[in-house]
Amino acid sequence: MPTEIQKEKTRASLPLLPKWANAQDGWCRAIAADVLKNGVQASDLDIDRYLKQFLSEKKLAQEPFEDVPQIEDRQPDASPLDSVRLDAVIVGDGVNA
Repeated sequence: MPTEIQKEKTRASLPLLPKWANAQDGWCRAIAADVLKNGVQASDLDIDRYLKQFLSEKKLAQEPFEDVPQIEDRQPDASPLDSVRLDAVIVGDGVNA
């Protein structure tokens, strides 16, 4: 189970994923798009689809491949800052107020 630190690192790196994925092959973009859309680990069916896409793109299979569209690089809807509530403020000695 991921720790809070791992979860925070994942949240911080997600905005970088679309830019990176758009510079990659279609099979990489398909994986990144699914991660961004679903936010869950890929199923066996998804992995099979990625493999078929990879083999087709690299001309290691006879099947034609569908081009994977670019991922829209947009900011997440949620505010990156969590709300904060102050219950009290105490000014200590030697602090400029």
